[in-house]
Amino acid sequence: MMAQRREEQAARVRAAVTEHLVAQLELEKYPEENLTQILGPNDINPFFVRRWQRYLADADQRHDPIFATWHKYANLPPADFAGHKATTTHPLVAEAFATAPATMREVATRYGALFDGVEKQWRALLQTDPEAQALPDENAEALRRVLYGPGSPCTVPDEQMTNIEWFFPTTTTEELWKVKNEVERWLIQSAGAPAYATILVDRAQPSSPRVFRRGNPMMKGEAVPREFLQVLAGDPPPPFVHGSGRLELAQAIIAPSNPLTARVMVNRVWMEHFGRGLVTTPSDFGKRAEPPSHPELLDWLARRFMDEGWSLKSLHRRILLSATYQQSSLASPDGVASRKGQELDPDNRLLWRMTTHRLSFEEMRDAWLAATGELDLRAGGKPAELFTGENRRRTVYARVDREHLSTVMRMFDFANPDLSIPQRNDTIVPQQALFGLNHPFLAARAKALLRRAGTADGDDASSRVRRLYELLFQRAPTAGEMDDALAFTQPEPVAFVKREKPNAWQYGYGEWEEAAGGIKSFTPLPLFNGTAWQGGEQWPDKKLGWAQLTATGGHPGNDRQHAVVRRWVAPQDGSYAITSMLIHEPAEGDGIRAFISHSRRGLLRSTMAHHSTAELNVEAMPMSAGDTLDFVVDLGDGLNNDQFLWAPKIAAVATGGSGDEGAALSWDAQKEFAGPATTPLSLWEQLAQTLMLTNEFVFID
Repeated sequence: MMAQRREEQAARVRAAVTEHLVAQLELEKYPEENLTQILGPNDINPFFVRRWQRYLADADQRHDPIFATWHKYANLPPADFAGHKATTTHPLVAEAFATAPATMREVATRYGALFDGVEKQWRALLQTDPEAQALPDENAEALRRVLYGPGSPCTVPDEQMTNIEWFFPTTTTEELWKVKNEVERWLIQSAGAPAYATILVDRAQPSSPRVFRRGNPMMKGEAVPREFLQVLAGDPPPPFVHGSGRLELAQAIIAPSNPLTARVMVNRVWMEHFGRGLVTTPSDFGKRAEPPSHPELLDWLARRFMDEGWSLKSLHRRILLSATYQQSSLASPDGVASRKGQELDPDNRLLWRMTTHRLSFEEMRDAWLAATGELDLRAGGKPAELFTGENRRRTVYARVDREHLSTVMRMFDFANPDLSIPQRNDTIVPQQALFGLNHPFLAARAKALLRRAGTADGDDASSRVRRLYELLFQRAPTAGEMDDALAFTQPEPVAFVKREKPNAWQYGYGEWEEAAGGIKSFTPLPLFNGTAWQGGEQWPDKKLGWAQLTATGGHPGNDRQHAVVRRWVAPQDGSYAITSMLIHEPAEGDGIRAFISHSRRGLLRSTMAHHSTAELNVEAMPMSAGDTLDFVVDLGDGLNNDQFLWAPKIAAVATGGSGDEGAALSWDAQKEFAGPATTPLSLWEQLAQTLMLTNEFVFID
């Protein structure tokens, strides 16, 4: 489709050469930067007007005989036209200008007629010979190549839609964007999509940037040649001449005469291994930066890095096999070196010992998965949500959404994906410890580690502890560690503790059935994201749309088949009353419908709310244990601003008896809102989790 639309647009431009040439006489009417202009199929497109402008300028530079007459008259005042005869070596142009024109508009008209005649010849030839490659007359063929040849001002460049969308009529642009988005959506979402990669391809004819006078893109100044930065090159660098100049730029960046690139790269690699670079400001090697702690070492590594073909593998190997990297962070056996080091270099800037530093979150996650034997080492492929389903791939393949970055990644100092971050912050906040203690991912890894260590009945407890230490630390436990582990895993008698009342609330979706006064079926919402129940990690969900329930309210799904349902289950026989306030705040849209339904008695209350509030109360009524109350919300007539607030309260009316039977209980949807029930880890699983969070595991020594 793209090729077809490009050819259709090129045909329109070829049919209007006269208009595009006349437009060269009034360029102020065709601004290049007017990207909001709506164009029809028969309108003169400013981008093609400017393409003709550049083509004519290039023709003047190369002394093209076809346009020599154009430039001859363009440089004369109209009053002098009659006294000048056009001089050109192209016979067809000379014939067209056998008599002098009166104005530049007439010059444009004569050129337009000339190209129009050649276009008709070419079309007629194709009717008789569809395989024709050129016109038989070489002079006519030279004119045809202006319309069809490489670099023609009439053609739409064969480039990405982002670069060429402004060359088409507005309706065609909208059509092509829709198709492009559908293709990209299929590539991203379809399991059958082929493997693909984003690549960079130079334009056939790269444009030359110009200085914007006073910063105004409408006021273009002189052209700026593509070349290396003079402040780094020293002498005025020669301009790049091959294509876009990207290859020449890369070669200039890594030139032996420019050691800065190698120094910066070596410093970054050193920083990743030691926690701090030889230069502590990895993105600033200027006068304001601190000097290197080991300048000769930095230069030596940079020189070897370049000599070995910029091999990062060789650089890593050289650093990791060095005696400096293999030092311990512990004090020296005699203590003398340690005391001297503390006196002379307490900050360890000179690396007299190894400085311990914590693994990054990505490294920790991969290390946990490696210890449990679950790490998926497959290379390549699509990114995946970090904690979704059975994702065990290396964290480098985690999906990073710049607009909705994972809360866990932010918590662990993940770099802002919107900015260039040379070095991450290294913070220690309580939320990091809470993640290790409470996140389901860590609990699952603890269980997996214990399974790998061997937890079948009859296993020797000491062997199990020893295996845990081997998997995590590659060493056997000390005698003290063994005693502590065995003591920790021995259950102790626990006094009976009366449990709090169980959570009576459930969260799901279904379709309201008018005749029955209830929902057709109740389906639990599948995912709890920490603050809301919804369809999946991304909201809206592909299947359930905007369906969501929170502590204070929620949002119905995209249609009436996906109403959200907050269900309450009666824990025992009794009499119960409901008090609630439904709020729909937005003035936009057409509002929502709300229902309260009893599992046996059907509809109890209903209302429609739009930019309003409604009390939905039910007086005390008898219920049996297991009966349910459904608080249902679905759409009005359409999906538009349907978020709502509704947190019901239910009270058991006391019967006047004694003890618990007479006590009045109450339930509050907002206060009791919760995620899925969790099963506490066993003592052995808690031991595995504790060992996985120790400093020995998450710190590099």
